[in-house]
Amino acid sequence: MTALRTVPGTITPDAAERLAELGMHAECERMLEHARQTVPGLRAIRVVMRPVYDTHEDTGITIEAVVDKTYRPEDQPWKQWEDWFYTSFPPQVWEHFDMCPVYETGHAG
Repeated sequence: MTALRTVPGTITPDAAERLAELGMHAECERMLEHARQTVPGLRAIRVVMRPVYDTHEDTGITIEAVVDKTYRPEDQPWKQWEDWFYTSFPPQVWEHFDMCPVYETGHAG
């Protein structure tokens, strides 16, 4: 069993409101815990509103996984996370969530 890592996370107020509207807080928590356990170089997690695009009729939730810029894309955690996501949740959840990497270097402050 993988030890849980303590990774700081934030949920913006508008994303929290949308999670409440969707009634999918538990699903989001599962996604965050899975990211904490599986994404290499994870430094923080931000849960934000996904802007409306042509492919989405309503606003959804984006999980931003902040990773160190030294992260190696060939590790493919995004593909692994996506595979887990689509086998763990029904389509009614898929349409409201996505995850993307945010590459950062150094330390804030």
